[in-house]
Amino acid sequence: MKKILLSTLMLSLCSLWLYADLFRIEGAAGAWKADPSGSMNYKNSASFDLQKTLSYSSETITYAWILVKHPIPALPNLRLEYNDLGYSGVSQKGYTWEGTTVGVGAKSTLSLKQYDAILYYNILDNTFWATLDLGLDAKFIKSAFDINDPSDSYRYSASDNVVLPMLYGRLRAELPLTDIGVEADLKWIGYGSVDAYEIRIKADYTFDTFLIEPMIELGYRTLVVNIDSGDYDIDGSLDADFSGLYLGVGIRY
Repeated sequence: MKKILLSTLMLSLCSLWLYADLFRIEGAAGAWKADPSGSMNYKNSASFDLQKTLSYSSETITYAWILVKHPIPALPNLRLEYNDLGYSGVSQKGYTWEGTTVGVGAKSTLSLKQYDAILYYNILDNTFWATLDLGLDAKFIKSAFDINDPSDSYRYSASDNVVLPMLYGRLRAELPLTDIGVEADLKWIGYGSVDAYEIRIKADYTFDTFLIEPMIELGYRTLVVNIDSGDYDIDGSLDADFSGLYLGVGIRY
């Protein structure tokens, strides 16, 4: 009887391990210290610098992501991401927007909220401690730009939505005999005058507990966006780089 109970327990534990390997949920949230650089302009007007003209500087950005892996080979897996880029400043130089000269001391805010829906396949799934994912990302950018120039009583406020279909790839390696993983992922689109990519490189540590495992992650992230108003029905063109370290906490199941 004891042998039967022991065998049943071992089979149950093996079933749980196999199920966890076939079906997996991971997610994390944290802060990204994103430093802005680059320029923007109103349609065909002269470009102006985000830092030198608008005095935008590094901001702490919130981010979150979750992925779901399932055991059905024909269907892609799903990863969802969110980050809320936002900057504000007082202009150090004059610039032109909407045909109006905006003076020194004008306040402005730029918001680039991003929502990513990624469908991907596991080409390698922890094979010799390596994982390779390939897929497609639909990046939805909800942008807003506001200007308040009290000296000339000029106000501007507009928001635009852009969807960028991007290629997606992710490579991960688990360091043998440790609970440390390292990974890098890339999103990219380039056609016409539209060029955008996002690169992340990180290391994480997973606390070895039963079923639900806490983890921490530390990495560096770069987002480059070059969108022209001639390609999308938007007021301004943006050619900018947002880069910096990020730190987050999460769970694996």
